[in-house]
Amino acid sequence: MSLSDKYPAAAVAAAAASTLVVAAALAYYLLAPAKPVLRPRSLKLPAPPHLQPDPSLDSPSLASPGAAAASFPDPIQGQSQIPVSIIDKHLTDFTVRDKVLRGVFISHKFKSDVPAIIFVHGMGGQMEQFVFQIEHFSTVANVAAYDMVGNGQSAATLRDEDYTTDSLVDDLVALVQLIQTQHSIGSFVLVCHSYGCAIATKASQRLESLLKAIVFIAPKALHTEHDQARVNSFVSTSTPLIEVFRWRDRYGGINSQSVNRYVAPSAPTVVREFQLKWNASVKTTTAKRYYKGINWVTPNDYGEIKAPLLLISGQHDKAVPANSAAVIKEHATGSSCVSDLFVVPNVGHSVMFESPNIVNAIVYKFLTDVGLKEISLRDQILKETEGVPKWGLKNYQKWKRITPVATTAVRGSFFRPMKVLKEDDDEHTPVAFATSNPEIGLVIDISLDHPPYEPENLVKSGCQYHKLSTVSKIPPSQGNVNDFKAVVDGFWAENPDRHIAVHCHYGFNRTGFLICCYLIECKGFSVADAIQAFADARPPGIRHMHFKDELFYRYVVSDSLRQAQGDPKSN
Repeated sequence: MSLSDKYPAAAVAAAAASTLVVAAALAYYLLAPAKPVLRPRSLKLPAPPHLQPDPSLDSPSLASPGAAAASFPDPIQGQSQIPVSIIDKHLTDFTVRDKVLRGVFISHKFKSDVPAIIFVHGMGGQMEQFVFQIEHFSTVANVAAYDMVGNGQSAATLRDEDYTTDSLVDDLVALVQLIQTQHSIGSFVLVCHSYGCAIATKASQRLESLLKAIVFIAPKALHTEHDQARVNSFVSTSTPLIEVFRWRDRYGGINSQSVNRYVAPSAPTVVREFQLKWNASVKTTTAKRYYKGINWVTPNDYGEIKAPLLLISGQHDKAVPANSAAVIKEHATGSSCVSDLFVVPNVGHSVMFESPNIVNAIVYKFLTDVGLKEISLRDQILKETEGVPKWGLKNYQKWKRITPVATTAVRGSFFRPMKVLKEDDDEHTPVAFATSNPEIGLVIDISLDHPPYEPENLVKSGCQYHKLSTVSKIPPSQGNVNDFKAVVDGFWAENPDRHIAVHCHYGFNRTGFLICCYLIECKGFSVADAIQAFADARPPGIRHMHFKDELFYRYVVSDSLRQAQGDPKSN
């Protein structure tokens, strides 16, 4: 006989007391004085049990033998807006395993000749967290993302079994197979965040022949007994009481504990606003089902990963310590290539949203380095323009529409980017150019071939000329940059007030790249500021994605890796 049967009055009294406690807590938190502007309109989970820091991984430094840790600045700076419209424009439904998952699919112009990159969010996350990566990589590959069941725009179900780790793995595998069948795509890349990394790890064993690379962002390596105890406690706590804790956790809005748990202290307002929205979108009942169904990966699972693996973490990640990725690196012995451990400073758990430029540059460089040459933007451009004459009618008309020369110098310098001169044009000829721009004392021609004008006519008009050949569609090498700096510094040493015009063909990509390099190396500009300064003078600025990626990688990522490895050549 149970105690409630033996003492029914006591059971009723206990239940009543419990109800009063919950009611009192609700009354206190809902009626306590608060600044209305900071009051959250919806609810947020308390600290997710599966993301509680492991005391053994409390150091942000990655000092494991043979593993270099890169740390670098520049969170979200340089992004003028958040391109959420790209998700709205390409929304679709994926029907997998009797569930309808809301997602996006963006087909690349080269269709099945390029892989599909699938973005997998974490526990309580949504595909919108990858908005910068969706926009960025849709220029070079097919792109897909989806909201897991009950998250984001995907409807919840009432079946607990739909929320287990194994079921989520089945969903991902089914989604890959669906895209493979519908679009005849034979190669895939998984880019995953947090809990999504665990799901991808298990799925990789069943997708081995299709996967060309996997990217882990803020991955949690192991699920400890302590983690499981917290999960059990969370699941067993009454939903109304959790709602109270969630409300209190979100007190303070964008500066609440709820938001601070996932973003860095220096995170800008726009990042905090999105994080607050994502946190609030999670229903308590859905969260309970997810936590109840956790079946974490083991070290052996990591050892089964065969595809190249990239590891990225955030320095100020309170949910998953940065060196959790080092544990994965140690166990991923079956992978054909495991990257250096990249730790992005000044960002929290939402690494790819807080520092999109850096994350995009790391991912693009890694994918092309491990053999996915088909997503090389340079190769794609060359493929499209093969056999097209540089001065054919279409290209000539394009050249004519472009502004001849920047009317003002690039901020912080006397650089004047311009398009190549043309001897037989009726406007942009050497003589006309020199006459209209007497303040310009030097033209640096960085095109590869002999120019379509006579440099002697520039010199006769009082403007110096220097040829520094670079290859089209390829970011100039460091050797090119050093030669460029030497020419510029030599001219300005003797002519400190004269302007320097620089041109490739149209005056955007190679021209912008070299000018940005000079601003970064010689004027102390950040990468984002240099790119913006050039764009202000020569709208819309550097056009090709891989040129911008190379700037971030060369001056932020590579320098940081060299510093981590003790290279005295690093800046």
